[in-house]
Amino acid sequence: MASFLAHLSPNEETTLRRIATSALAPGDIRVADAKRLIMLDLIKEEDGLLIPTSRGLERLQLDNPSPSAIGSAMAENTRRYSIQIVDLETSRDLIFTAVEWTDEEKRVAVEQVLRLAGIPEGQSQHFLDVVAPTPSQERDKE
Repeated sequence: MASFLAHLSPNEETTLRRIATSALAPGDIRVADAKRLIMLDLIKEEDGLLIPTSRGLERLQLDNPSPSAIGSAMAENTRRYSIQIVDLETSRDLIFTAVEWTDEEKRVAVEQVLRLAGIPEGQSQHFLDVVAPTPSQERDKE
């Protein structure tokens, strides 16, 4: 699930679910929740009511994956990881998501992050081996 998922507070999640199940007037929910959900393009105001956007409905589907999607993810040897990218200047989350990755997918992702951070390939190798060892390195430890 590599799509963008901003971290929502429990109140914001509840507000999004309430709006998705029945359109509400802005005064029926917390103003701060509505403002943030509108900013994230998860809801919008239409004819005096708050309604979910297609992105908001998609978000609710991602939070409640079908049993078949869960079963197929569990069939592979995956682990759940969270990814958070924060703007240090404003302390705002830019990205907050969870992914199910195999060891190889994790290694590739960590390599990409190190490359994008501008760390030369040879200098990041020790860190990469600790964070995402290859299967042969794992066997060597035993």
